[in-house]
Amino acid sequence: MWTGEVLVLFFGWEVLVLAGTWERHEALDRDGIVNLFWTPDLENGVITFELHARTRGWVGLGFSANGAMDGSDVVVGWIKDGQTFFTDRHAEGNQPLVDGSQDYELLFASEDEDGLTLRFKRRVDTCDEDDFYITSDTCSLIYAYGETDPDGEDPFYHGRDRCGVKSANLLDPQIELRNDIVIPPSPTTYWCSLFEAPAIDAKQHVIGYRSRVTKGNEAYVHHLVVSLCKTNESDAERFEQFLRDHPRGASCHRPEVDLLVGNCQGVLMGWAVGGVVTFLFLARLRFQWSTLHRVLSSIDRLAVGANFPKQAGYPLRPASEGPTYYRMQMHYDNPQLVDGIRDGSGLTVYYTSRLRAYDMGTIVFGHEVIYTQLVPHGLSHFMTVGHCSAECTKKFLPPEGIRIFAGLLHSHLLGRKMKARVFRDGKELPWILHDDHYDFDYQQSRILREEFNLLPGDHVTVECELDSSARDNATLGGLTTHDEMCEFFVTYYPRVEGMNLCLSAVGYEYVHATFDLGDIRLDP
Repeated sequence: MWTGEVLVLFFGWEVLVLAGTWERHEALDRDGIVNLFWTPDLENGVITFELHARTRGWVGLGFSANGAMDGSDVVVGWIKDGQTFFTDRHAEGNQPLVDGSQDYELLFASEDEDGLTLRFKRRVDTCDEDDFYITSDTCSLIYAYGETDPDGEDPFYHGRDRCGVKSANLLDPQIELRNDIVIPPSPTTYWCSLFEAPAIDAKQHVIGYRSRVTKGNEAYVHHLVVSLCKTNESDAERFEQFLRDHPRGASCHRPEVDLLVGNCQGVLMGWAVGGVVTFLFLARLRFQWSTLHRVLSSIDRLAVGANFPKQAGYPLRPASEGPTYYRMQMHYDNPQLVDGIRDGSGLTVYYTSRLRAYDMGTIVFGHEVIYTQLVPHGLSHFMTVGHCSAECTKKFLPPEGIRIFAGLLHSHLLGRKMKARVFRDGKELPWILHDDHYDFDYQQSRILREEFNLLPGDHVTVECELDSSARDNATLGGLTTHDEMCEFFVTYYPRVEGMNLCLSAVGYEYVHATFDLGDIRLDP
C-alpha cells in the first residue's frame, strides 16, 4: 500500500503518481486524463475513492454490471465560482437522474490548473435500489467529463471523445510486482527483482495477473518471468539481506544474484511483448457482505476473453510455513543505448481465500537456453528442436497425468513457425499448440480449446522453424534478443513438485569436438 500524501503531476498526456495513500489505482482512459484511486475497508464495508480529471469542467463516474449507461449508478461533480456541486445519481437511458437517497459522502474537492479532484466514500451495499451493489465481481467503471462547468444543476452531453468504460475488480486483494529503476544504457539487460509475498494466515490461491508496462516504454520492455523461490530458515536471512542491499533489484548477471537464480526455479507467470491481459480465471460468485471480507471471489471477465478454469489456482502458502519470495526477471531491449528511461513495469497479481480444487503450475518445455543452439547463417528454413523425454514424464507425472489448459510459444527474431508435439506409445497425438505465422512482436498466452491430458510416458517435442537468411553470421542460443530461444510455457493442474523445466540441448563437449573448438571453461 502506498503511504504519504497524494501528488499527481501532469506531463503532456502522462500522469505521474509520486505517492499516495491509496491501495488501488486505475487510469480510466489511455491518455491518463481520468484516474481513479480507491481503498476498500472490508471490515466496515466502505470504499473511499478519489477521482482525478484533467478538466476545469465537470466529471462523472458510473458503476455498471455490463458497461451500459442505462441502469448504472452515477456520481457527478464540479466546482463553479467556488461552490462544489456533487450528486448521487442513477441513469435512465442516457440521462443521469438525481437519486432520492444521497449515499455518496463527499470528503474533499479541489480544482486548480491541473484539473479537478473529488474524494468521496460510500458503503459497499447502500440498500438503495438505485445504487450499484459492489461485490468482488468485475465492475464496469463508466467515466465522462466536460471541459466547462454546466450552466445549471445537470451536466451537459460530453460528446463521443470524452467518455469510456474500464473494467476493474474493486475488492479483490492484489500483489504489486513492479520495478522502479532507470533502464541501463545497454543493448540487452536482464534485471532481477525480489519481492516478499504478503503475510497471510491461511493458504490462498492466486487467480490471475495482469501486465503493466510503463507508458512510453513499450519498445524497451521485452518480456518478464516471475518465479517462486524456495526458502528454508538459512535462506530467508540471505533473501532479506538481498532486499536490504538491492531494494530495487540488480542485473541478473551479478554474482550476488546467483541466490535468486539457484533458489527461484519454479516459473509461475510470464508476459512477453505483444501480450495484454493474461492468466485471469472464470468464477462468478456472490456473497452476503457478512462473509465477503473473508471469502473474495475471482475475476469473471477479462480484456482478452481468456477464461482459465475455475477449479485451479497458484498456491500462496501461509506465513506459518515461512516467508515466500518471488523473483521477477525483466528483459529490457535498449539498442540505441538511451539513458535516463525510468521504468515501473511489472505485474498486478490477484488472489483469493476461496480455494480452488487444484493447485496449478507451469512447466517450460523445449531447448535449453545455451550457446550450443547453433543456427547457421543464410538459411530460410532451419529447425531447432527440444525434447522432454518419456522417462522424465514417467518419473514426475502422476498416474492420471496433468491437464494443460494454456500455453505460450516463445522464440526470438528468427522464429517463423513453432509447434508442440506429443508422442505416446510410439504414436503421435494431435499437437498441443502450433503457430505457422509466429510473430516475435505478438506473443500471447493462448487458451486451448480443449484441455490436453499429458500422461506419464508421453514424449514432448518442441519445434522452432527459424529464418536466418538475412544474417551474415551464425546465431547462438542465448538471452539477448539477437540470440535465439525455443521454448514452450504451459500452464496446467494439478501442480507437480520437481518438474518446472523439461528441456534438452546438444552437449557443449560434442559441439566443441565437432567444430574443433578446443578446450572450454564454463563459469560456475
